[in-house]
Amino acid sequence: MQEPQSWNLYAYARNNPLRFTDPTGMCVKESDATKDTAASDICQAVANLKADAAGKTFIKDHEGFRKEVYKDSAGNPTVGHGHLVTSGDRLKIRDEITTIQADALFDADVPKSEEGVRAGVGELPLSQNEFNALTDLVFNVGPEVLTEKKSPNLMKAIAAGDYAGMSDQLKYTKDSAGVQQKGLVDRSENRKQLFLGKYKKP
Repeated sequence: MQEPQSWNLYAYARNNPLRFTDPTGMCVKESDATKDTAASDICQAVANLKADAAGKTFIKDHEGFRKEVYKDSAGNPTVGHGHLVTSGDRLKIRDEITTIQADALFDADVPKSEEGVRAGVGELPLSQNEFNALTDLVFNVGPEVLTEKKSPNLMKAIAAGDYAGMSDQLKYTKDSAGVQQKGLVDRSENRKQLFLGKYKKP
């Protein structure tokens, strides 16, 4: 007789005794850490995590800096380090901001992406590197990226606690018009390396 739980991937994942363990070693339990284990590789509850300096630098490096308000590929007014302009910003196309203003907008945007990660991964523990990478993904694509509709394979990997599978589902290489962009290809590969704790800044 077939095991009923096998009919439902999510039921199996939720009851799998290996759930929330990481055989790849990308997310190390604190009790299993050695003196050679990097702090950024230790699993933590996502409620305790925020993008650290390395994670924020990664996002800034890949967003770049534009002092003048412009329209992105979706036609949204954007400025600074990928900040989507809102009515409260009181900015219009071709207005300029300073680097100090850009940093303030960025610092206000990052927590929104962090919250998107927490909502998307639920109870799954993450390492600092993994949290940084997922924060970049949400910052770049939007919070809808961590939904079954937008990223079914990524969400299946999250539900199963499959860290290796998650690392393979972080690629978003096309802009909102559906055109593949080299910058997004490079960013996606770098994001995977960040998730794996192997990213080296060029």
